[in-house]
Order: sequence, then C-alpha cells, then structure tokens
Amino acid sequence: MASKKQQAKKIIKKRWEEVRAPQDICGNTVIGEIYLSGLQNAIGKKIQYNIGLVMNQPKYYKYDGTFKISKIEEKTILTELEGIQILASQKQNIILSKTNLIEDNQVYKTKEGILVKLSYSAATIKKTTKTKETLIRSALRDFLTKKISELTYTDAVKSILNKDLPYEMKKVSHKLYPLRIMEITKFSIKTQTQRK
Repeated sequence: MASKKQQAKKIIKKRWEEVRAPQDICGNTVIGEIYLSGLQNAIGKKIQYNIGLVMNQPKYYKYDGTFKISKIEEKTILTELEGIQILASQKQNIILSKTNLIEDNQVYKTKEGILVKLSYSAATIKKTTKTKETLIRSALRDFLTKKISELTYTDAVKSILNKDLPYEMKKVSHKLYPLRIMEITKFSIKTQTQRK
C-alpha cells in the first residue's frame, strides 16, 4: 500500500504553456505552446517558427526564426531570437540563376561583442569572371566586418529583415560588378555569449 502511495507522488502532471517571442524584435507575440511538467524545464529548448507569422507581416514570410527559451518571468516563458534563415524555396530561386552565383559565410562580431555567422547568396546580372567573384567576396567581407561591428545583434536582425543590409551589400558590389539578387540566407549567434 505504501509503495502505491510513493508511486502516486512521483506522478507529475504536464500542461501546455505559452511561449512568447522577444519584445525587442517581435513584440512579445505568442509563438506557440510547449508541453511541460514544470516551467523551469523549458529553459534552453528551441522552437522554429516563421518570422512573418510571428510578426503578422507578409514581407517577412521568407524567413524562419529559431527561438531559444531563455528565462521565465512570472510564469511567462520568454525567448531570444537565436537566428533567422531564409526558406529553402527562396534560396532555390537564386541557385537556379543562369549567371554567376556568389556565396559566402563568415563570422563577424556585433557592437556588444556577440559572434554571429552571416551567410549570403547573390547572383550577378551577367556572366562574369572568377576574379570578379573573389573581389566581390573580399569587398563584402570588409564591409560587413565594419558594418556589423557598428550594430547590436537586434539592430542587425532588423536591418536584414527590412532589407537595409542586403541593399547596402548590393551597393558595395555594384562598384565592382552589378548584382541581380542579393539575399542574406542565414544570420545566427555563433556562441553562447549572452545578450544584454
């Protein structure tokens, strides 16, 4: 009889809990629910969700976001946006281009010292040489090293979503060779450095 009582005590009821997006980027919107036996068990878990749906903005539908549960405040599960990534179908449109495809991925440091990995894909207007491709990559790396160092992580994400950063990258490339398409395909935190 005693053993049955002990087993009963070990049963922990689970329930669905709401998970919210970060206020600074997505306005504290509910992005989903997670099935938990206790709120603290949520810390560190990740949820992938479409940025356009989170922000109710069709222009952001081409990006998915990875949200990491970071803390609990008064029974509210809060997240950090760990990264954004373009949908596979969107990237395929660039890859299928009949002109030169220029791709690169590199680690940069934000204004607050967060290491981030940025990947992009671009297509030239017409066929060009490998030498031109190399010059474009080099120019963009120099530009991004300086630009990202001037932005906080949050501001960098906003700059990508609002197409400001891709536009500036396109302008940098234009001095060497014009691009038809420039898309930042992935932007994510490289280390576990905590954002303030």
